[in-house]
Amino acid sequence: MADFLSELKRRVLVYDGAMGTNVQKHNLTPEDFWGKEGCNELLVLSRPDVIRDIHASFLEAGCDVIETDSFGSASIVLAEYGLEDRTHELNLAAARLAREVADEFSTPEKPRFVAGSIGPTTKLPSLGHIGYDAMAAAYREQAEALVEGGVDVLLIETCQDLLQAKIALAACQDAIRDASEGKTPSAGRPPRRVALQVQVTLEATGTMLLGSEIGAALAVLESFQPDAIGLNCATGPAEMNDAVRFLCQNSTVPISVLPNAGLPQNEGGHAVYKLTPAELAAYHRRFVSEYGVRIVGGCCGTTPEHLRAVVEAVKGLTPAPRSVKPQ
Repeated sequence: MADFLSELKRRVLVYDGAMGTNVQKHNLTPEDFWGKEGCNELLVLSRPDVIRDIHASFLEAGCDVIETDSFGSASIVLAEYGLEDRTHELNLAAARLAREVADEFSTPEKPRFVAGSIGPTTKLPSLGHIGYDAMAAAYREQAEALVEGGVDVLLIETCQDLLQAKIALAACQDAIRDASEGKTPSAGRPPRRVALQVQVTLEATGTMLLGSEIGAALAVLESFQPDAIGLNCATGPAEMNDAVRFLCQNSTVPISVLPNAGLPQNEGGHAVYKLTPAELAAYHRRFVSEYGVRIVGGCCGTTPEHLRAVVEAVKGLTPAPRSVKPQ
């Protein structure tokens, strides 16, 4: 099996696009969600064919990495649907489903990888919504199941609270350590190194939801020595530009950028994303060639068409050399 980190050193990796946006295109009914409408994570059990099709559509577009349908599969979030007792089952199913599809598309020349998606939950520990130990236990349970299911990288994404990001990083590191030492199930595979990636979300104001700016975020996150640090969600690539440049100038690890398809616009009560595939691709080409970004992809509103354009834009592109001066 190809190694994610070795491949990351060799070339630019393209992640997939939005899960929720593409689920909506299937016009599912409440029955498809087993009466738990809004819980997209349940679809790995109730409609695995839909999730499989979404994964395949991004791989057909040329993406290197697909994210599991597990963004909200921490017990903290699942409890809101009365599904907290199925946390391990849902994460394991999400990872195995993505692993199967990725393996079907993998070739020696173009291996495909799986990122285990871990969202911010619905609690902000810095505001006292939840304690450290309770959140850490929830993240540990989710991460262990994703690793057991065969993910190549644990992706902590859409972080809005630095304390939440720290808790998730610590919990994921514990899960990765146990897996590498053979202490957790691995579906018959030998113990292996699972990579760790973390991404923060900056509002249009340029700071995280609780006010942290990108320099503070980098100082905190890099101390945990993840394998990649980046940005995703909230805004389009234009609004991320300055923060991307800062990360590339100051971080000692590879940088990832997964923007929305522009700033969401409210039309008839629905969020509409208007950035075109060509526009997203042009931004990513610049991020790679001018700043040295090594991981690109999409978040809310991005479709297989967006990512197909990104794949073409960065194909064969050598990331700009980064003269890093850590603060």
